[in-house]
Amino acid sequence: SHEGEMLADFRSQNFEQVIDTATANLMTHMLESVATTGTASRLRWRYGLYGYPIAGKTGTSQNHSDGWFIGYSPKLVTGVWVGGDSPLVRFRNFQNGQGAATALPIWALYMKSVFTQTTLKDWQDGSFPELTEEQKASINCPMRIKSREEIIADSLAQDSLSRMIVDTLEISSGVINN
Repeated sequence: SHEGEMLADFRSQNFEQVIDTATANLMTHMLESVATTGTASRLRWRYGLYGYPIAGKTGTSQNHSDGWFIGYSPKLVTGVWVGGDSPLVRFRNFQNGQGAATALPIWALYMKSVFTQTTLKDWQDGSFPELTEEQKASINCPMRIKSREEIIADSLAQDSLSRMIVDTLEISSGVINN
């Protein structure tokens, strides 16, 4: 409640684990990258959520009627949906309807409050498990996404400026002939 009173406690319910711990840790690791270099990276630079363990995923419906962000820390899972009950209600364009532009800011402000309020200490502690070397090796993709600048630099180094180009054109009197 708004007074800090717990309305429901779901921790005592029986549950069935549907994926093994190693798979869950790999998924968390991949979803952490959404918050560091992906569509939710503004959590860090715009909303100041540096140093907090966060994993999650943004989402946007194809017709611009729904945007969401489902995110979690080691102790709390929170989802935010922004949209209308009817698919006829939609945002004017894709950018306005993106989960990163609509639901993510709400999630960020809420979680910043959770992470910083002294009365919510029970929800603040913890970290995600570290991956073992074997788990890291099992991920069949780069450990991080290259920045735009790195991609451009790699492309220039490999594809154009550093290669010897054999001139097959003949230039005579200012006219290029093949």
